[in-house]
Amino acid sequence: MTTPDPGTAAPTPPVAPAAAPAPQWGTGTPAPQWGTGTPAPQWGAGAPAPAARNVPLALAAGFGAMLATALLYGFVVKAIDFEISWMVIGIAAAVAYPLGKLGGGGPALRPVGALFTVLGFFLGEMFGLALILREQTGVPVVSALTEHSDLLFAAWKTAFDVKSALFIAIGVCVGFSLTKTFGRS
Repeated sequence: MTTPDPGTAAPTPPVAPAAAPAPQWGTGTPAPQWGTGTPAPQWGAGAPAPAARNVPLALAAGFGAMLATALLYGFVVKAIDFEISWMVIGIAAAVAYPLGKLGGGGPALRPVGALFTVLGFFLGEMFGLALILREQTGVPVVSALTEHSDLLFAAWKTAFDVKSALFIAIGVCVGFSLTKTFGRS
């Protein structure tokens, strides 16, 4: 064993650097601000930004979809000479999509979706009956829809049954709920 030389100093252990002084509150040092930095994106966190709502455009597009589907439904009724009541679900989807997407699916647009669905279904059936009347009697479609609308409505009432009422009720529910659903997505 060797003895240490009394003239040499013993080695000192390494010293850690001094820590920065803690901030003193109220002395001009800014306090840390939590949540002001840009957060890291997290999977599944947060909701997407809401889409811009343009209610007049949504109403115009929903009305246009209602007219287009009414014409399409009328041509289908005339082509097969039969009423397809379950097509009200397709009319509801076509009407609710622009109402929900453009209008944001607000609570005021949901009854409009239901109303446009039923109106599109009714106008489609009237247009189909006018096309059938034109084929059978030669009365022009515009004349049948304007001057002879009482005859068309009377024919529609005689063909109206429980099944038609059920599908109209389904159309109201589907038009209402799809407007809400499309507004969320």
